[in-house]
Amino acid sequence: MHESRLLTAPVAVLSAAAILVLFSGCGDDTGTPPGPDGGTEIGVRAIFELAADPMDFGAIPWPDDLYLDGEGRISAGALPGESATYAAYYESLRVGFADLDGFGLVTPAFFYFDGALDEASLPAGPEASLTEEATAFLIDVDPASPTAFARVPVEVDFQVGPGRLALRPDHGHPLRPGGRYAAIVTSGVQGTDGLPLHAAESFAAVRDAASRPEDALLGEAYDHYNPVLTSLATNGVALESVAAMALFRVQTVTEDLADARVLHWSGDAPAIGLTDLVAGAAALDARLGVPDIDTPGLDDPSGVQHGNIGFMAHGTFSAPSFLSATEHVHGRFTRDAAGDLVVKRQVTVPFTLLLPQGDLGALPMVVVQHGLGDDRAQALAWADALCADGYGVIALDIPWHGMRLGPDAVDVMNNFTGEMVPDHFGDDGGLGAVIAFTGITDAEAELEPFHPFYMRDAFRQSVSDLMFMVRLVREGDWSALTGADAALSGLSFSADPIALIGYSLGGIIGTELAAMEPEIGVAVLAATGGSIIHLVTESPTYNLGYFPILFPLLGIMPSAIDYEAYHPRFMPEAALWQTLLDRGDSIGYARTLGARPISILMPMARHDESLNNVATESLGRAIGVEMVAAAPLHADLVMVEAPVRDNVSVGGEMVTRAIYSFDPATHGFMKNRMGETKWAHPVGTPFEGGETTTVNEPLAEVIDQIVHFFQSYRAGTAEIAAPR
Repeated sequence: MHESRLLTAPVAVLSAAAILVLFSGCGDDTGTPPGPDGGTEIGVRAIFELAADPMDFGAIPWPDDLYLDGEGRISAGALPGESATYAAYYESLRVGFADLDGFGLVTPAFFYFDGALDEASLPAGPEASLTEEATAFLIDVDPASPTAFARVPVEVDFQVGPGRLALRPDHGHPLRPGGRYAAIVTSGVQGTDGLPLHAAESFAAVRDAASRPEDALLGEAYDHYNPVLTSLATNGVALESVAAMALFRVQTVTEDLADARVLHWSGDAPAIGLTDLVAGAAALDARLGVPDIDTPGLDDPSGVQHGNIGFMAHGTFSAPSFLSATEHVHGRFTRDAAGDLVVKRQVTVPFTLLLPQGDLGALPMVVVQHGLGDDRAQALAWADALCADGYGVIALDIPWHGMRLGPDAVDVMNNFTGEMVPDHFGDDGGLGAVIAFTGITDAEAELEPFHPFYMRDAFRQSVSDLMFMVRLVREGDWSALTGADAALSGLSFSADPIALIGYSLGGIIGTELAAMEPEIGVAVLAATGGSIIHLVTESPTYNLGYFPILFPLLGIMPSAIDYEAYHPRFMPEAALWQTLLDRGDSIGYARTLGARPISILMPMARHDESLNNVATESLGRAIGVEMVAAAPLHADLVMVEAPVRDNVSVGGEMVTRAIYSFDPATHGFMKNRMGETKWAHPVGTPFEGGETTTVNEPLAEVIDQIVHFFQSYRAGTAEIAAPR
């Protein structure tokens, strides 16, 4: 039993009602020691204080493989923020670190010093960190890497109070999962006294040793650093200039989902259960309403466009859950003694299949994934246009959404007509789904509420469910449906690659699905992004809801944050949380997706107030897309003009990839006709309120663009055209 939980923690006493309000609204010398002659000052030193495991965070630069235990897992003593919050939360984070085989993909390397640095002596920006003259840089030191000894652009931040320097991979440049990197600070950095930075004595002893030191800790450090230092010396780095170094392995990311897919395809072909079938124009009108204007949009209270849909089938399938043996309780992916993924139980997953009118043989298929707080009904925003083009559309409810919201999930109202009759879609969502999905109040699970593993593995379970549904499309038993209506007896699905539309959170999950599921052949990843902590930070929608809950748990007071002086992306407490989340973050799958020769369209709302453009551009840059219709605001994306065809080479094969920026538009441009802007643009911290403005969303235009993208893909070459 846990002795403390989020709702009783002294730093975060939060009722469910309060949460809803939040969302809605070897020691080393220090000091300045004498120089070699006993009297000359040598300026600021880097901190490097080796100790037996577990070392405190910051004793040596973080991350570093010297923080790994004998099993190759992260093990640290005191952690930043720990003393300012309640112990159980950080102990729960330690449980998570013991699961990781390496460090973060997008988080900074942190260095500590015994004095203040002259910030003018640090790289002036990411581009400057790539030059040979850079005084601080991040470099790939894996000899087997395709980018061996190439530098990674970094952002630089120095905080005088703690004497801490952060080097963070620039937007769109996540580190390679399983890769090995060195973050280096050289003697070209100066203190505010104008003197060059010096290495700690113990680090210098390791760096300059001609043979392995006899001291056990120094010897271990020598074994760790010496091979890389030798390689750096042969690649143009003067060893005597290296004042501090963090040498670390990045955690692996994709193995769990790869193994989940193998499991999904290893058993008998799955079968569906049919719960409801709506066939014909009259029945569909009664169920979906009749919109006042026959245009797409889920915000018409009269109904949703569906004139090209012939059938709507609701059903279920049974799929493995890797989370928890208890229904509606969070958990984490685990492995048994043999190293196999542990299936905790079977879950019932509701889905909706939307079919066109006319011939139903060999239908090309589109998998649709809804966003945060929504459900599979969101597929109806795009299904009519897709059915008009001959596609079948299938969507499911991810965990803690729709009819999987929890024990209180209800269906008593028709969400399209407002009538008090069930429609086989869940009635509740929004904040309730957000809170449930992220595990903010889950006091029944193994770890502390709002543990990063809960969100991480809710993402991954969602991907697992989608992979299982893909097998259902490919090999499933659909006899319950084909036998329900004579008109469906000839239903079959094309063997051609499956198309994907993922919107918002569905794009995060969709990125991971497209990376891991080879049956996906073309993807639309709309209004989405990666690097979750930074994404949330720059979103007024999510920052003002999540951080007043999360940050006190990490020992950070949200009201004290000065975003211009000390942004959360440089905070070590936030970096620890992001590191634990990385295996569920889309940014961790970007390289894998980028290496697959599939075409990708990423529609984006310029100045999106919910999912900031920095997250979209970062994910796109990491995947390897280019930019259309507007210049990038945050990442070093290549600009191209529409129409875009075969603009990116992947393994010698040409594919079409681009972010298309829509302006004016809001985050809801993929599902609604109308939207509102509320914040000053460009959107970002510190947030400034703006005049509320009504926006006519380009929904019809973006749907037209998506349909053309899929049409051209089926014809042989995917094309991203300017909307008509």
